[in-house]
Amino acid sequence: GWVTWLWEWIRSWFWGPTVSLHDCLAAFFSADELKGDNMYSCEKCNKLRNGVKYSKVLELPEVLCIHLKRFRHELMFSSKINNFVSFPLEGLDMRPYLHKDCVSQVTSYDLVSVICHHGTAGGGHYTCYSLNCISEQWFEFDDQYVTQVSPETVQNCEAYVLFYKKSSEAMGKLRHRAVELTELSQNEPSLMQFYVSKQWVNKFNTFAEPGPIDNSDFLCAHGGVHPSKEPYVNQLCTVLSQGVWEYLYDTFGGGPACNRLYACMSCQQEQQALQRRIKQELDVFMQLNKPLKDFTLGPSKDINRYGPCYWQSCLAKSLEFCEYSDFKLRVELVL
Repeated sequence: GWVTWLWEWIRSWFWGPTVSLHDCLAAFFSADELKGDNMYSCEKCNKLRNGVKYSKVLELPEVLCIHLKRFRHELMFSSKINNFVSFPLEGLDMRPYLHKDCVSQVTSYDLVSVICHHGTAGGGHYTCYSLNCISEQWFEFDDQYVTQVSPETVQNCEAYVLFYKKSSEAMGKLRHRAVELTELSQNEPSLMQFYVSKQWVNKFNTFAEPGPIDNSDFLCAHGGVHPSKEPYVNQLCTVLSQGVWEYLYDTFGGGPACNRLYACMSCQQEQQALQRRIKQELDVFMQLNKPLKDFTLGPSKDINRYGPCYWQSCLAKSLEFCEYSDFKLRVELVL
């Protein structure tokens, strides 16, 4: 309203014009013209050419961290940039900065936390504003003091680092539907049960784009449980009913589907073969190391008492132990 306009007008007289976060992003992603002393070297013709350099986003993160450059470092001194930067609490749209091949579907972000710096370039104090996603209340964290604040207080702070999280209404509907199917399965238990990674379920509950179902953290490439993970596999996965699994699989894809946990025999054989190889190589090492244990050398200055022929004979005796091994050994003797 007019109060906000009046406040912005008064503040512009003292602190200069208001800079928005989109202004900063537009400047960061703007194209740079390479010409004159800043021409680029062409790899094809090996000559300096004029060109245009720009940056675009190929994949958006789940949590977007925006670090504002508040400090200017010159040759002899440093200073802090205190210009106010306005930023939205909700609905930060990143579509203008995406590459045409960007794989992300959700491009809207909501603010969840802000770090502020109070002081100068030589020293200062850090505070933080964070949003409680359950109560939708903002809190200020100043050392051991925690105070509830209004959204207007957060929006008018001198931000240093901004943390945005993807927001998607469609994902909220998918979670709600999954909860309904889970409640129905409790009343009508099914014979089939499926095991799903707890890590992926956590992404489903918190991410706007959890991606396809990924059970590779407890299943091996053969579809079984790796022997090393068998003792604690129940801590890596959770059980879902057939209805919930089919709903999630039809929506996100991925897998592989798992309705039975068993130790993988192929991985067990590979692990046993690896243990035998480790034991064999250790035995070879101990045999090669045995002649050196019997040999005692005095102070470091006495090493010159032995000529090159002596060290070559020691090396030849050690190499005799490698004739039966299944690996090649290369030793360079520098004298």
